[in-house]
Amino acid sequence: MNEVARGYRADTALRAVPGGAYEATVHEHWLVARGAHGGFIAGVVTRAVQEVVPPERPLRSLTVHFVRPPAPGSLRILPRPERIGRSGAFVSVRVTQDDELIALALAAASTGFSDLPYDVAEPPPVPPPEDVPRLPPGAGPAFLDNFEIRWCVGDPPFSRSPRAEIGGWLRTDPPEVADAAAITTFMDAFPPALFPILGDEGLIAPTLDLTVHLRAPLPLPGAAAGDHYLAVFSSTLSRDGFFEEDGRLWARDGTLVAQSRQLALLLDTRAGSPHRSGAQVTRRARDRRGRRDRAERPGP
Repeated sequence: MNEVARGYRADTALRAVPGGAYEATVHEHWLVARGAHGGFIAGVVTRAVQEVVPPERPLRSLTVHFVRPPAPGSLRILPRPERIGRSGAFVSVRVTQDDELIALALAAASTGFSDLPYDVAEPPPVPPPEDVPRLPPGAGPAFLDNFEIRWCVGDPPFSRSPRAEIGGWLRTDPPEVADAAAITTFMDAFPPALFPILGDEGLIAPTLDLTVHLRAPLPLPGAAAGDHYLAVFSSTLSRDGFFEEDGRLWARDGTLVAQSRQLALLLDTRAGSPHRSGAQVTRRARDRRGRRDRAERPGP
């Protein structure tokens, strides 16, 4: 597959196609253990929502349910305005690949209303990003290299830590001004918060659903491409193989920019496990595409 110039905005760009739909491309550098990164999918869904909602109604809430992991290649995104009111808008989004459902999403956008000043969401005390070393490229799944991550909250994955907490400073790599799509992707950028309490590698945590609440105008007034954001993720319960993860994201001045919650599934991909790896998912999707192309090919 031919790669385009790297950059978050270019990677998440949409192309209009007939029927009110859009296309986006999953690139190899956005892969995780099983298919494409969920935060990337949420980002392109955000862009699709913005295509059908008036700009004076910013996105406030987005929930994405991930049905199956997509392989590298083209995605079809179909946003459908369910209700456009005087102040609010509600949109459903369907994401498919090769006619198979990948994700379903619901979004709410709205103008602002009269405010009740209340904010006790203080960021944790951490060193400034300049004093925190960057996570080196290649230190994890391919998608991590789309971010500059400076880890300073919680312990390393698989270190048997007593705390299911993880986080630090981040921005896109190469740096770009963080818009609503990028902020949505940031809320799924770090390894799972449960990983520090584990002692064994070879585990993955695909997301079932991700909800992001955007709590500030985006891009932030005066935002610059080099700005870092502080993300903190934590978990309190793992049961029946499922665990929740709560996230918060602050600007450097302490402004709470976004909140998130997701439900994820802890899977064992080591030898003997029945769960498929990312390479197996990709091969399965390509084999399915090949069978479809052969079936559509005219006979002699």
